[in-house]
Amino acid sequence: EEFKAVIRALEEIDQDELRLFTSGIFRYQFSMVGRIDNSAHFQVANFWKNRQHPEFSILNRLCWSKNLHEERDAPTQILIGAMDSNFCVLLGLASWLEFSIAKYGISEEWFWNYHNLDDPDSIKNRADTQLKKVLNSPAFTGVESVYEGKKGTHSTRKFATTFARRSGCSKEFVDIRGRWKRKERGTQDSYADCTLPYPDIKVCAALCRGGPIHYAVKANSGISDDWILQYVVPNIAHEFDRAIALVLGRALLWRIFDPDESNVVPDFTRLRVTNAYRDLGERCQLDDGENPVQKLPLMVTGDDAEVIIDLIFDDYDDDGNGRNADGADMDGRRVRRRVQDEQVRYMNSQMLSLRRDNADLRTEFHRHNERQERTLGTIVGSDISSKTVSDNIGTVGKTAREPHKMSYVIAAKRAME
Repeated sequence: EEFKAVIRALEEIDQDELRLFTSGIFRYQFSMVGRIDNSAHFQVANFWKNRQHPEFSILNRLCWSKNLHEERDAPTQILIGAMDSNFCVLLGLASWLEFSIAKYGISEEWFWNYHNLDDPDSIKNRADTQLKKVLNSPAFTGVESVYEGKKGTHSTRKFATTFARRSGCSKEFVDIRGRWKRKERGTQDSYADCTLPYPDIKVCAALCRGGPIHYAVKANSGISDDWILQYVVPNIAHEFDRAIALVLGRALLWRIFDPDESNVVPDFTRLRVTNAYRDLGERCQLDDGENPVQKLPLMVTGDDAEVIIDLIFDDYDDDGNGRNADGADMDGRRVRRRVQDEQVRYMNSQMLSLRRDNADLRTEFHRHNERQERTLGTIVGSDISSKTVSDNIGTVGKTAREPHKMSYVIAAKRAME
């Protein structure tokens, strides 16, 4: 409850820029299991479209954890939405990015360029100062702490680690998400790709309180992708890939029409969107006051490099809830068909993996069998040689060798068993 209280307190700040900056960067820090100084070093250039799941997620890269000397690039990691808005990193990213670009233009380097700062240390210090003000305020007296010890920006990382472990994630998976150094490293670790999609998204999904979700535009709302790009996130759409702008735009659109979240959005953005929405007229067939965006739960699964993100459909066909009976949304995308195709690809990869494992087992079995035969031949051959020397020459000796040979063959087989 303390982390939620912190986010709510930050979102009650009167100043638009400080409100969006602090609530956004601490959501991001939590989702990435990062230090605040790492989060302040997040670069605009390391923010990409997820080509495998462009509708649901965004990819990014954050620097390695402190005191980790690693020659390889940091891993590419995923960002997805959360059912609980206090834990949703997409809401923080969308709100801040649309505001900051509108005010300062696109930053040349740093994503969280508060007051257009170009120094990560100054960005970190500003976030740290504001968090301490919130934690030391009278409003937090008596609030139950989710972590022990000194409170501050580092406490967010400790809380994220504890939250993920208690949600069923292994220590190894949490270390991967947090970009921590592994204690035991083999030679291959110096050369292998450090990006491990499934362990990363498993922890990311676990940190989505209430479960990971997809912000989906409802059918009959009259809202298209182009409308979102034009009225909701025009500044993001101008600077970033269309897929990134749509993922963030749907999240921001939900926030604008949610009664508990709309006050976080700056007035000029909210008025621009609500006025354009009103101008839709009869094209929008939703009830007055109904949010045109809904949260659809996602199921995340996979193995190592294979990741599947599925929509969990409710037991209805359609009627203003965003999906038709054939699985198509308002833009005509066949969502269920795409999910099925992903499942087929994943199953095929698993079958190939099983075949490789089976071939490796057969090879190992043949090698083991050959070693047994060589060992057996050595035992029998050495015994026959020694017995031949001690036996009499002639047919008597030849006849006497056979029983001994059979007895030693039987003894050798029993010894191998």
